[in-house]
Amino acid sequence: MTAVNKLHTFAVHSTCMLLRKKNPKLTDVTTVEIHVFGFVQGVYYRKFTKEIAIKLNIKGWVKNLDDGSVLIMASGEQNSIELFIEKCKEGNIWSKVSKVEVTPAQNAKPFTNYVIIRKV
Repeated sequence: MTAVNKLHTFAVHSTCMLLRKKNPKLTDVTTVEIHVFGFVQGVYYRKFTKEIAIKLNIKGWVKNLDDGSVLIMASGEQNSIELFIEKCKEGNIWSKVSKVEVTPAQNAKPFTNYVIIRKV
């Protein structure tokens, strides 16, 4: 890593730390249920959400529903959850998302990772 890259990394990290001190809500963990409709099964949509979740440090799960939609339970920092929801709305190159419903999760258990739930 060059000196310029180290300086940039330090500046970004410092800015984030200052923002969190000024606004503690940025570090609050939020858990939401995301219901995704459209052409989202058989197109690697669940794998797509897992890749995004890992990048954003989001924990939870994703599964296909019998009606052709996808249900996601996602837990993470508020700003990461907001980015995750936006990515879910965009979908991957093979999917076509027609609607996304987001509701706060009630009595959600803490998650340790993000998993794809497969039908048995």
